[in-house]
Amino acid sequence: MTDIVRADGRSTDQLREITIERGWSANAEGSALISFGGTKVLCTASFTNGVPRWLTGKGKGGSPPSTPCCLVPPTAATTARA
Repeated sequence: MTDIVRADGRSTDQLREITIERGWSANAEGSALISFGGTKVLCTASFTNGVPRWLTGKGKGGSPPSTPCCLVPPTAATTARA
């Protein structure tokens, strides 16, 4: 391969440094800040016991975990769910 150097100084066969910081948000049951070089992604997970509102009365049990349609991380203990 040629001697191409990326803008951040990495060669074409070098990966970015990846770090995972768990417990990053105090308002979610699970959270992590994942960094890929200069790119950062905050991942949060919440749990609500019971059947989701849209399944209430439809004769279906629980459902597998899903992502809320709003994709907004919980910022307070009273964050409304979509």
